[in-house]
Amino acid sequence: MTDEDQLEDFKKWWQRNGRSVTTGAVIGLAAVLGLRAWWNYQERQRESASTEYEQFQSDFAQGNIESVLKRGNYLIENYSGTPYAVIAALTLAKVHVDHGELPAAKQQLQWVVDKAKEPELVHIARLRLARVIAAEGDPAAAIKLLEGVDAGAFAASYDELKGDLYAAAGDRDKARAAYHKTITELNAGAGSDLVQMKLDDLGAEG
Repeated sequence: MTDEDQLEDFKKWWQRNGRSVTTGAVIGLAAVLGLRAWWNYQERQRESASTEYEQFQSDFAQGNIESVLKRGNYLIENYSGTPYAVIAALTLAKVHVDHGELPAAKQQLQWVVDKAKEPELVHIARLRLARVIAAEGDPAAAIKLLEGVDAGAFAASYDELKGDLYAAAGDRDKARAAYHKTITELNAGAGSDLVQMKLDDLGAEG
């Protein structure tokens, strides 16, 4: 086939397929540019969240509660998909507990339980939420919150808190069972002596 024949074949092929090839190239380029823009946006979001969080930490260290509440809520509202927002919510919950504002603390902790992507932070928030609910005078609801959870590495923390809650509710038998389970899970490790003291304080079984 001569060069002229090849050129003619190409022209015919282009007439048949040129539009689809061009369209595909444009779509592919748009996808690449769109993905790059998304990455750039995500990077800017992370940088902005990091800057805001650093100031949030500084305000908290200085005891500037008004600014802590303002910046914390800003992080949660504008950077909800970042770990900074989760830590901010946990911090705000602590601030609210320190000021006796238990409903507000519950709201922040429930947000972490619902939104956090890191399982460890979800467990921390759930344990703290159970304590807040118990502090409001409803240990039964707090216990229910801890039931049926795959606690993993937090199993001892869950069972110890269940023991505390059962003890507060006056159910000594279930409290003992929870403390015994905790001691087994701790395997004579850190905290087992304290749990044993709680168990001893319940008195003899029966």
